[in-house]
Amino acid sequence: MSNGVDPELLAEFTVEVRQHLTAIEQHLGAAEVADMSEADIDVVFRAFHSIKALARVIAAKGIEDLVHEAESLLSPVRAGARPFDETVQQVLIATADALQDALRAPFSWLAPASLIEELRSATIAVEPDAGAALTVLSGGEPWRFIGEDIDLLRGFAELLAEVLPEATQAIVDGDEDAFHEAADMVAYASARLGLDRMERTASALLAPSEAQRFADLADLLRQAERFGGLIGADCGVAAACTMLRGPLRKALAQRVDEALAASPEERTRLAHGCAALYRALSLAGGLDRLIDDIADTPPWADDTAKRDQLLQSALAAIKRALGLAPAPAAEADDALAELSDAVRGPFAIDDESEAHLRRLGLDATLLSPGPPRRRARLSSLLDGSGATIKMATIELPDADILARLAQLDPLLGQTSTRQLSTRQGPPLLALLFLDAEEPEALAARLRDAGCAVIGEVRRIDPGGAEGEFAVSAKAAGRSEAADETQVRVPVEVLDKLFGRIGEFFSIASRLNVLAVESDVPDALRRLSDVAVTRAPELRADIERLVRQHRDFCSVEVDIGRIISLIHESTLGLRVIPLDTLAGRFPRMVREAARSLDKQVRFIAETGGIRIDKGMSDMLADPLMHILRNAIDHGIEPEAERLAQGKPRVATLRLVASQQVERIVVEISDDGRGIDIARVKQRAVASRLASEEDVRRISDDEAVRFIFMPGFSTAAEVNDVSGRGVGLDVALVNVTKLGGKIDVLTEAGQGTTFRLDMPLSAAIQPMLLADTGVQPVGFPEAMVSEALIFPTSGLQYVNGQRSILLRDRFLPVFRLTDLLRLPRPAEEPRADQPIVLCEWSGQRMGIEVHRILRRGEMLIRETHPRVAALPGIGGITTMGFDRIVLVLDAEKIFELARNASAFGLRVPPARLAREQARGETT
Repeated sequence: MSNGVDPELLAEFTVEVRQHLTAIEQHLGAAEVADMSEADIDVVFRAFHSIKALARVIAAKGIEDLVHEAESLLSPVRAGARPFDETVQQVLIATADALQDALRAPFSWLAPASLIEELRSATIAVEPDAGAALTVLSGGEPWRFIGEDIDLLRGFAELLAEVLPEATQAIVDGDEDAFHEAADMVAYASARLGLDRMERTASALLAPSEAQRFADLADLLRQAERFGGLIGADCGVAAACTMLRGPLRKALAQRVDEALAASPEERTRLAHGCAALYRALSLAGGLDRLIDDIADTPPWADDTAKRDQLLQSALAAIKRALGLAPAPAAEADDALAELSDAVRGPFAIDDESEAHLRRLGLDATLLSPGPPRRRARLSSLLDGSGATIKMATIELPDADILARLAQLDPLLGQTSTRQLSTRQGPPLLALLFLDAEEPEALAARLRDAGCAVIGEVRRIDPGGAEGEFAVSAKAAGRSEAADETQVRVPVEVLDKLFGRIGEFFSIASRLNVLAVESDVPDALRRLSDVAVTRAPELRADIERLVRQHRDFCSVEVDIGRIISLIHESTLGLRVIPLDTLAGRFPRMVREAARSLDKQVRFIAETGGIRIDKGMSDMLADPLMHILRNAIDHGIEPEAERLAQGKPRVATLRLVASQQVERIVVEISDDGRGIDIARVKQRAVASRLASEEDVRRISDDEAVRFIFMPGFSTAAEVNDVSGRGVGLDVALVNVTKLGGKIDVLTEAGQGTTFRLDMPLSAAIQPMLLADTGVQPVGFPEAMVSEALIFPTSGLQYVNGQRSILLRDRFLPVFRLTDLLRLPRPAEEPRADQPIVLCEWSGQRMGIEVHRILRRGEMLIRETHPRVAALPGIGGITTMGFDRIVLVLDAEKIFELARNASAFGLRVPPARLAREQARGETT
């Protein structure tokens, strides 16, 4: 049911609401309530506010009503009047879940009455130890209530609903007596309830200036609206605003004319009144802020004449906004933009300096606009003087130390969020410094000044900014300008584009074969030799063919390079922030921990990494299973942790980092670690290995049993894990992405799962080789080096074919034997091509018939029968549809382990056959 709404608009509405809900889930899903900072709460509030605005556009009344209640709850939380506790967290998460359901039928959906009641109850609730006073902020100042009598507050709201429209009508009619009576009544009632701000505003209504009265009355109406929003009442604001709008416009026009006709000194004073009336009318454009900025500009920042000229331009812009000075809309917008640039221009840094700050990862909005001296200092970053930005964190100093700190001339200071997140220890202050000295010297000067330096003082290198001054990776609110430059493209379209790029790679590969691996160069050389002695008249034609073939090879190189550049450029089209994936887990972690009666603090550090959407989908299950297993098997119950001297709250951390063209994701916990003995015991019980096998294998090898299908060490099945399904899925998916999983565990200290994958799994660099019967591809991740080794250097060590390389024996295996391919015809050869491979800390050599080249190959969907072949992870094509088998590193090493006995020993019969075969070759 579209309710008459354009289907495209409805689809856009659904997409945008889901994006906002994702942002809400990411911020509300923190495992610990204490992790919610003011910035997080602001992001959640803005997301709910945006959803309400979107719902209003398509008239989705049920969604709008529910989100309004969520906003009413978050308003006192943002103001600091209501703590963000578990009650608030849970009811807001329930609201987000309900909104997800509402998207199925946005027009007919109605908010559950029970959820509305929960939101309203949470709005007026206070902590048991918060005392008898309910504190609410209005306009940035406290409203102090006497007691917690909600009936008394609602009675005051009823009084406002009666008096405010009467006061507005009285000021419009010029009835001084009625206006004074209404103002006195509001001021008296506000004083009795302890609403100091409202009392002062109501008393100010008796000012002699009519324009000032209108501005003060508008301020009172805004306060009444906030008050009514907290207790679910209108307070007569809507009716009063309707009556007040006409007189306000008239008063604003009068005040603007007075200001324009006044002297420059008087104009500055009158301009503030114009700005107040402009705000009262809730007009768009931000002219009120511009006027206040101009009027408040200190004289030393600019000359008085220019400031007055700007002020007059701003006042004239108000007249255009009121429709009193007609001008084309585009011209008015341009004038407003020029005015804004002129006001902020002297205080904004230049584009080059701003770009440099962005490269460092710093939030440029914190540094610009700013004082002219800061602008001049920032320009030194680009003048070759060697100045760099350093960051230091210190304990918040007292007044004496602060005075000495000022002598060090910090660039910027800000309260550190590290202390806010831990809620322990003294407050911290984060500082930026800009100079040419080394971080160690700056740290010494800070200590000499009496500052307690926390951690190290470090230079901020490109992309290295973090903490208070960095661009927030998790901030969901994006600027309107950025949104306007973005276009949504269906994933299906991008998939088709990547398919075409894959075809380009196939064509480039065929061209490479023609240019490099064909017999044309040899044929041309033979023809040239023949022409010299027998057909001189053909030499010119043959030389032309040689030049054309050389040009063809050059073009082939250019085509390969350009296609690689196109691939690199288009990779960004399908990538999404890893934060989007990590945002799914905090809530899951919290609920899983709660079901097991454990306390877990989840920390996700993604470093702003962006990954392919297909990779994100493939990683979702592995990460979820590893996290759930960590909560169930790794993290101890609270009593056990306390007995071992560990913190009551366990820490579960997900950290992602990018290493050139690879991404590494580490999931670590501070739990009990993996019980190796228990794993071995279960492996024997599950008939995965014999008792003799488990005695001989190392602990690192034993840990790999946890990735076997159906394997579990849990004594009983619960809602979190225990069915033996999960980690095997994790290994399969990561392997499909061309990656690997390593496990590091220490008894009593915890476990770390390390996932190492290429950033792009579709097109992978690999070393191409030929077995003599079948081309193969070695994924670059498993190749240590390729070498041509003398055949005479191959020898047997404890029965295993090996080579001595850099004073170390390495086992060598024939790839045809590992893959069970037919051997090519044997022929004597002095040298043997060997690919040295390394995986999970193990190394070996693989014999091939010929090493071809390195290339970037498109991994194609593999037929199930091919995928079932041992050691094969995929296929690609080379040249004219020559099938290339792509090796699976994990499986190849497993085949090699099975091909040799433990300790690199083989049965005597097999040893005799191998030695006999070696003597014949």
